[in-house]
Amino acid sequence: MNCAGIPCHPAIVHLPIGFAMLFPFVALTALLLIRKGALPARAWYAAVVLQALVALGAFAATRTGHVDEEIVERVVPETVIEEHHEAGERFFQLSLALLVVTVAGAVSPKGRTAIQLGAAALGFVAIASAAYTGHLGGKLVYEHGAAGAFTQNSGAPAANEAAEAGDESSQHDHSSHSHD
Repeated sequence: MNCAGIPCHPAIVHLPIGFAMLFPFVALTALLLIRKGALPARAWYAAVVLQALVALGAFAATRTGHVDEEIVERVVPETVIEEHHEAGERFFQLSLALLVVTVAGAVSPKGRTAIQLGAAALGFVAIASAAYTGHLGGKLVYEHGAAGAFTQNSGAPAANEAAEAGDESSQHDHSSHSHD
């Protein structure tokens, strides 16, 4: 899957990771301000929306990763890809579970504060999961050369066309600047 000339997976994965890193801080801030009476109880829905974005982004990241996996397997050992894939799936599942807890913190008639505090705490677990998954993805790219599956060395048409266009323009530049 291609997004504006690059694989979609690396373009998408940063959104759920960033949102996941914000979530526990937004949740704790909302919880404290609600408890102090500075915000109404419905302010917790900011945490719900943010966690929904985490889950949606994690879903998109796992789906685009699955598509890119077939291409990357040409240059990276399958076991390394599978480790990242499984970590991504765990992060997605965790993001869904955290969304359920976060929604429960908004709608539960009893124990709302405890549920909201639990959601914030679970948000820190999600940060660790997102960071680990991202770390494995970084290893795929920087240690195992996964990006090579999408470059001119891999036979990828878009990369080859861009490289050829660059070669033609540099030849044109050299020929038009002769000093005879």
